[in-house]
Amino acid sequence: MKRIFIAALSFLFLTTTGFSQSSAGTIIKTKSSVLQPASPESVGFSSERLKRIDENINAWLKDGRLNGCAALIIRNGKIVYNKAFGYDDLEKTKPIRTDNIFRIASKRKQ
Repeated sequence: MKRIFIAALSFLFLTTTGFSQSSAGTIIKTKSSVLQPASPESVGFSSERLKRIDENINAWLKDGRLNGCAALIIRNGKIVYNKAFGYDDLEKTKPIRTDNIFRIASKRKQ
């Protein structure tokens, strides 16, 4: 049985809400922010070099090393790369989306 391999280039937090604690110990909700997309060049990335990610992931899918993958790159609070490849299940009927929720577990040696 093939496993879905997730290439995690960064953690996906599309919305973040800040909380701070006052001196009295109560939690105060602060203003929330949403990450905005930006062109790769505006934050120091090359669009041509980011295409290498697409090529590698598509090769891994074609070779059968992956069933699906979601990749995200954030720099300076801007989303510069956010794509999904392949399928969510082994029957290849449901494509992976960029907003899928993945279960991530640690795989350390015992």
